[in-house]
Amino acid sequence: MSEGPVVVGTDGSSGAAHALLWASREAALRHQPLHIVHAVDLDLAERLSADTSRLVLEVAQSLLAKAVATTACKAPGLPVTTEVGREPVADSLLRAAATVPHAAHAAVTLVVGSRGMGGFSALLLGSVGLTVAAQATCPVAVVRGTERPSSGVVVVGDTG
Repeated sequence: MSEGPVVVGTDGSSGAAHALLWASREAALRHQPLHIVHAVDLDLAERLSADTSRLVLEVAQSLLAKAVATTACKAPGLPVTTEVGREPVADSLLRAAATVPHAAHAAVTLVVGSRGMGGFSALLLGSVGLTVAAQATCPVAVVRGTERPSSGVVVVGDTG
């Protein structure tokens, strides 16, 4: 199976910023497009006023625009698409990875940060990363920590 597009989730957190940079570089190395997703759970948004719901969607679009600008600086010329997911975060990312256009023989890679905006800072892996890693039918990269130069070392976990 060949390498296909890269789908990355962003929520504006530092973990998501690291994931976005990693995903941008990976897509550029593959000569494949990058698809950036920010999720807004519209079940929750429906309980808000129309003005507040509109503001939530405007903030989502603004966050995606900043992510595109960051990507353009780090990987000029990389084809980038964006999406405001309208389900809970993990569901939005899994759906995007399953539906992003790609060749039938190509594998999409889904990228998330290890931690997002959640309130449990002691966790090594947030709920979105855990859910996506457990449920995805495509390769998943969970990006942690700060940007470092490549050491040439790759660590792989295999339960088989």
